[in-house]
This record gives sequence, C-alpha cells and structure tokens, in this order.
Amino acid sequence: MTMTENLYQDSEGYISNKQVFSESFFELQIEDILGAVNQEMKLLNISEDKQLKIKELLEEIHKHNVETYMHSIRVGLLASRIGSLAQGLEQKPLLQAGLLHDYGKTTISNHLLNKKKGFNEKDYKNVQNHVLEGYKAIVSHFLFSAEIVVRHHQFNAKPYPEEIPQSEIHSKKTINKINTYSRIVALADFYDALNTRNDGKYGDKELSNEEKKGILIRENYDMIEMIAKMDEQGK
Repeated sequence: MTMTENLYQDSEGYISNKQVFSESFFELQIEDILGAVNQEMKLLNISEDKQLKIKELLEEIHKHNVETYMHSIRVGLLASRIGSLAQGLEQKPLLQAGLLHDYGKTTISNHLLNKKKGFNEKDYKNVQNHVLEGYKAIVSHFLFSAEIVVRHHQFNAKPYPEEIPQSEIHSKKTINKINTYSRIVALADFYDALNTRNDGKYGDKELSNEEKKGILIRENYDMIEMIAKMDEQGK
C-alpha cells in the first residue's frame, strides 16, 4: 500500500489504487473521481488559494468542452497515483499538472476538439498549440507544474512544441526532475485516452484488455517497469 493509500483509505470518496489502475476506473461517474481529486488535493497540502485556482481553471475547461474536462480530471488522479508508485517523486506537481495539462484546449474550437477523423495539417497544428497556450495561462500560478505541462507531448513519435519556452528554472537537476514528471503525465494522458476514446486510431473494433495493454507497452516501452507496477496494483 502506498503512502497516499495509508493516509487516505478511510477518507470519504476514497478510490483505491486497485480501482484507479483497473478497467472499472473508467466506468466511474466523473463526480466520484472529482471527489477523490478534491480529497487528494487536501491530502497533498495544496493551499486553499491554489485549490481555488485549479477549480476555477477546471470550470473553464468544463464550460468549453465536457469531454476534455472529464479527461483532465482522470489524468490528474492517474498522474498522482502513478507518481505514488515511484520513489522520490512528489505527487502534488503531478496532480496539478495532470489536472491542467489540457487547459490550452480552451483556445481550440469545439468542432476541432470533437473531430474524430479526417485531420489535415492545419488541424494538427491548431491542436498542438494547446501546449503553449496552456503553459502561458498557468505559468504565473503554477511555475513548476507549467514546466511539466509544456513538456508532456515531448515523448510522442513527433514531439511538440519544437521549442520549449525559456524557463525561470535554471537548475539542471530540477529540469531533469521536471522531465521525469512530464513523462509520467504523458503516460497518464495516453493511458486514459487508450481506455476512453473511440477515434479509430487502433482500428474500429473494441479493443480487449490484453490488446490495450499491448498498445500501452508498445507505445511507452521506456515506461515498461512503471506499467508493470500499474498492472500489479490493478489486480
């Protein structure tokens, strides 16, 4: 049992790692996951001011696109719990970055956000802009988490953005830690999308759990040890 689970297991709205890392997580009502996120923010000692700001930004996402909002809530909890499986990592920046990783999509039209197929080069560029837009919107409130957010698509086959904005953080050790956190948010992002999106990326038929696991490993092979831990937690 992780530190989070030890402290949190008797709290109202608790969702165990076993449930977070199983198929049943994606069947939960978003209100239940949001309740767990709110409890996690308190547990991780996120200040009331920052909690209010996070909720304000999440509400803006909700008003703009409900699917993006639900994805953001799940990725926030997933990133935090993946972080709980690794030694030496703090869950707080992972929770914050996971919740806000797609805030920049509030600048993208719903027509494009809801599009499933037929993307052209202009569409891809417009979608990719969400990373920098999100960074600019949150950096003054959540510097460390913003640095995670702006890097969470650096692990794609075609990483973006091409240039990372110059940071106020200059410590090489801290930047290396940010890259580690960014990789975890990227994994949480991919894991949620794989289990919830029906865009035909991996074929038109519904994927089995084994097929999903195979894709998760294939596309995130550098994280195979973490994926094994997630799988073990979900049993």
